[in-house]
Amino acid sequence: MSDIFFFSRRTDYGWLSNFHRAPITLDGKVWRTTEHYYQAQKTLDNEEREWIRAIVKPFDAKMAGYRVKIREGWDDIKERVMLRCLVAKFLQHDSLREALIGTGDAVLHEDNPKDEYWGYANGIGRDRLGVLLMFVRSGFVERCDIVDHNLNVDKPVPRMCCHRCLSRIEHVGVE
Repeated sequence: MSDIFFFSRRTDYGWLSNFHRAPITLDGKVWRTTEHYYQAQKTLDNEEREWIRAIVKPFDAKMAGYRVKIREGWDDIKERVMLRCLVAKFLQHDSLREALIGTGDAVLHEDNPKDEYWGYANGIGRDRLGVLLMFVRSGFVERCDIVDHNLNVDKPVPRMCCHRCLSRIEHVGVE
């Protein structure tokens, strides 16, 4: 088993980054990147969400996420929001989905020394983005029908147990 480290969208595996410019459609709207959608979901204020959605650069969208009124319970749902972003990205972009499947059984790590929650650098960090990416990859490899699963942010992250598991999903945490 090998390790794949990614961070900058300009590197070999930069397409794994939330800054990678692969528009997604969620909630009936087009978002420039998964970063845009994720940051906008931090708030319940529609004006703040639209402000983030209109921002051109993903880094600027991330910075805007620090300036919005954070919704109550954000820490409890942020992984489900991220999972929803990732599923949309890889379902809506065939080439990215094939590339993700092509990583095989490699361990995926966001090589981000400034984010100990989502990232993993120099042996430090929870590596949650990498874990969620591997979770999504396993769904495609096992041919789980995650397209039909409504990833509602008010419910726990589903655990995929087999190639047709969505008809028998257990609602448990990813950890």
